[in-house]
Amino acid sequence: MFTRPPIPREHGSWAMLLMPYVVGLSVAGSWGWQAAFFLVSTLALFLARYPLSLVARRGFPRPRDRATRGLYGWLVAYTVVALISGVALLLLDRWLMVLLGVLSVLLLLANLYFSRHKLDRAVWAELVVIAGLSLTAPGAYYAATGELGQTVLALWMLTSLYSGSSVFYVRLRLHDRRAQPQPEQRRRTQCALLLYLGMLLTGVAALIAVGAAPLLVLPAFVPLLYKALRAIGGQRAAQMTLRQVGFTELGHAVAFAVLVILAFRL
Repeated sequence: MFTRPPIPREHGSWAMLLMPYVVGLSVAGSWGWQAAFFLVSTLALFLARYPLSLVARRGFPRPRDRATRGLYGWLVAYTVVALISGVALLLLDRWLMVLLGVLSVLLLLANLYFSRHKLDRAVWAELVVIAGLSLTAPGAYYAATGELGQTVLALWMLTSLYSGSSVFYVRLRLHDRRAQPQPEQRRRTQCALLLYLGMLLTGVAALIAVGAAPLLVLPAFVPLLYKALRAIGGQRAAQMTLRQVGFTELGHAVAFAVLVILAFRL
């Protein structure tokens, strides 16, 4: 029934899932069984999303061959692990995790719809998925502390706004790697990235204004603004390989996480 476990190979998705978790847990400043069970449940749901997307793209075929049976088998296994971990969280007095679980399932169903109709590469679809992955930040904070409040919302918005910028940044870099330049498409992507940066700064400023986030979170977005403006200007874009783009994104994500954690902890 089981074949090799299907594991997502998109390194960016792993970073967008785990970086917010580390931020949320570090800002909480505590660790316990609740945070551990939340991590297991999160990883299981994330892994379940991959075989679910594969069978959805195939139109949910009957499990006649070994490969298809393996996908369904691992989907069930991942789901069971997620459910067991979720129940453990409830038993450890994290009842409001049910709300996060419902929201996660809704976003998982949305991702399923995107995969079924081959819309998962659309900008708006990627932003929805990123918003779902970033739920690990408020989830980790609540699991560790049992507290809800402005900080939970701030952590979700900060991490999802940051990760969402990669949708436009990577597209812009890919434009620059094409053998035949397409200036009009590049200009549209430039404008989209600039518009997103404006929305990002507005959202961060609003969080600071209402006291949900400290003023010190602003420096966390400086590396993002720097790399985005360099990409918009076209500097060194054509020379960057996909591997270099990936490592650049990972390095900036680590820097962002460290700066946000320091901002809240200080």
